[in-house]
Amino acid sequence: MNPKSLESLVKTMAGLLWSLGLMVVGIVAITVWTLWGSKYEFHQNKEPLSDSAMLAWKLSQPVQYASLDTSSDLWKALDVNQLPEGARKTQLLYGKELVAHTSKYLGPKGSVAQLSNGLNCQNCHLNAGTQPWGNNYGSVAAIYPKFRARSGTVEDIYEELLRITGYNNVPILEEQSFSPLLSDGSKQEESIKRFMASRGFNEVQNMPFVNANNQNPQNQKHQVKLVNPLREEEAVLRQSLLPQLISNFSRNFRRGFQQQKIYEIGSGYKKKGSQYSQEKIFSGVINYPKLEDNNIFFIKGMVSDMLSLIAQKNYSFQSLGGHGSFS
Repeated sequence: MNPKSLESLVKTMAGLLWSLGLMVVGIVAITVWTLWGSKYEFHQNKEPLSDSAMLAWKLSQPVQYASLDTSSDLWKALDVNQLPEGARKTQLLYGKELVAHTSKYLGPKGSVAQLSNGLNCQNCHLNAGTQPWGNNYGSVAAIYPKFRARSGTVEDIYEELLRITGYNNVPILEEQSFSPLLSDGSKQEESIKRFMASRGFNEVQNMPFVNANNQNPQNQKHQVKLVNPLREEEAVLRQSLLPQLISNFSRNFRRGFQQQKIYEIGSGYKKKGSQYSQEKIFSGVINYPKLEDNNIFFIKGMVSDMLSLIAQKNYSFQSLGGHGSFS
């Protein structure tokens, strides 16, 4: 390439670069002028914008979010050391110590009991469950009781603690007797619960969703079916509490708990024609090695005492036939 051709090519390229630069400057200037002009017009326009235009303008503006990493925004656990001296502070400090050094007390060589592995609760729940963004315990009181999909039941804090500790590792306490009498203004249901507790019974709470095949076949036409059940095995509302109570009893029995006194107060649901009904039901199951506890006359006497407590006099016992059972 001769010098004249090279010089001409350089001039041509320089011209193109200048043109491209002017074009970019022009585009930027037009964009700035358009944005500034629309903002100025928005502030100067005396006529209010429509709701849709106002919303569109607000959405186009940058949003300034406050930082979450400030002491005013984050949950803070109570400083146990600031509490006055007493039994409550001692218990809270001991609980914090258990969470921080679980293995020391409850691990394979635990000083209290050998219940868990070598991990500490603090391995997952940082700073003894008090660390923001560290799987803390700040929302425990707010989220329990909650439905656990794994078990298909509603669990409270006590159930969660038992699940973590292990049901078989919890000692069975001796029965304690106390008076079931309450004030005159107490509700019947609360009176029954206190009476059953005074007789050594444990209350059971089951979900009302059951398997249709576990209900009395003669009453299937009265079943209340759910439109959108959580599981196909729990597609109807229960009519009786006994099937679930017997299931509770069987599960406990397999775990080695042969001595059982359990009861439940819950709702039963029925459909008759196009009408639906809901009624409160009381049911119980008992199995004790003591002869008097398993004796039908002992049970009848206990039921009579309970009904007398809530001023119920119009009742009778009926044989279910063939098995020495009564209703």
